[in-house]
Amino acid sequence: IKQAHNKNYHVFRIDVTLYKDCLLKSARAFLVYKSLEDIGELIKTVPSVEDLEQENFGSSFGIMLISMKNIEEIRALIEGISEIDKVDIAEIK
Repeated sequence: IKQAHNKNYHVFRIDVTLYKDCLLKSARAFLVYKSLEDIGELIKTVPSVEDLEQENFGSSFGIMLISMKNIEEIRALIEGISEIDKVDIAEIK
């Protein structure tokens, strides 16, 4: 994280909550994951990528992202995916 800040990148913790009745949770998580991967480097997911793929999670998951994008751009990207109930983004300083 310190190296990313030294290179003027932003580091974000992103918490995504899906609709409670969301079908194919793993597909939604993959869309979020892939969309974020296209704009930066994902350094951690909670739960793990394997658990996301196997739908071994409730209705929410978290991702740590390093990117040059700002919070508004990231929020717009994620909120453009269907069946997303809530997105919380915090920049880690």
